[in-house]
Amino acid sequence: SWLKNASPATKKALNLLNMKKDWQKFFDQIESVLDKLPPGKYRNWKLAGQEKVINLKSRQLRESLR
Repeated sequence: SWLKNASPATKKALNLLNMKKDWQKFFDQIESVLDKLPPGKYRNWKLAGQEKVINLKSRQLRESLR
């Protein structure tokens, strides 16, 4: 396959892409933990809940596209 015969530059680029995906997953996990916390004091709970749903759907979309 082309991956077995890839040049060192191609392998380096692929490794960088994998590292970037790992960081994206890491930050998505942090966001998911933060979304589980209740909204802060004096915050509109309805808007906060809507933001949580939007964040969840965008994370799920990013995960499915990876």
